[in-house]
Amino acid sequence: MSTEDPQRRPLDGRSAFEEAARAVLLGLPGSDCRDAWLTGADLGHWPLGEPEVIEALAAWLKRPGRRLTLLALGFDGLARRQPRFAAWRVNHVHAIDSRSVPDMEADDMPQLLLAAPACIQLHDSQRWRAVITQDARSARLASEQ
Repeated sequence: MSTEDPQRRPLDGRSAFEEAARAVLLGLPGSDCRDAWLTGADLGHWPLGEPEVIEALAAWLKRPGRRLTLLALGFDGLARRQPRFAAWRVNHVHAIDSRSVPDMEADDMPQLLLAAPACIQLHDSQRWRAVITQDARSARLASEQ
């Protein structure tokens, strides 16, 4: 009997991480998720600047009551590495809440994408090791971080 949780899958490597993040973001328009969160010291490593991701976010944000919250130490890296997203974000400030937390240490900042019930937590950005979960309990625990 396996003790492995089928709703929890490790992600090993940059391509696995980006593929999972892309899938969650592209799935937002068809989901019941009302609030999505992206947190981290620097959000530039999330695949936000890809045209299909921007289109999915725009479609999702058009639905009533949808909100995207970006929480980071700063947004310079995001603007530098994801210029397409940075330009798009300016026109969607009504539905995107960007918060800076400059007094927090980079190592203490959780790096996650939360679009309940999906949650991706990047634990090691050097080796691109992360975990994706697809259950409400994990999403709730991540949101408390």
